Amino acid sequence: MLLRAFKERGSIEVDYNGRTPYGVSRLQNFLDRNVRAGTAHAYIRPAADRPNLLINNNALGFHPMGSAMMGTYSSNSVTNPELKVHGIQRLRIADASVIPVTISGHITAPTVMVAEKVSDLIKAEHGQ
Repeated sequence: MLLRAFKERGSIEVDYNGRTPYGVSRLQNFLDRNVRAGTAHAYIRPAADRPNLLINNNALGFHPMGSAMMGTYSSNSVTNPELKVHGIQRLRIADASVIPVTISGHITAPTVMVAEKVSDLIKAEHGQ
């Protein structure tokens, strides 16, 4: 995964390599192991059709987690324990990227819990 910040535009680009040859080959290997994502009735096309299928219909269908490690030191983490991004003032992360391991269930509830915790931290910081 590549994360790049553009100062001049004030935006962030996150690239999960979904359309690169590396990303496509990883997804092809995943499909070749007969793992069906989505539903038990997922239709998987023949291997010869997969490159075009993946490139033309690529959408993030996974739950990005653990890409913003929490820790005390900026040398080995993205955020501190209060979920403040190291080296950037007034920026916190309140999504699944701070959840350290992939869970077996849906990530909505844990993500809401992270967001609620960050909300509480912000309110406490402002005396509310």
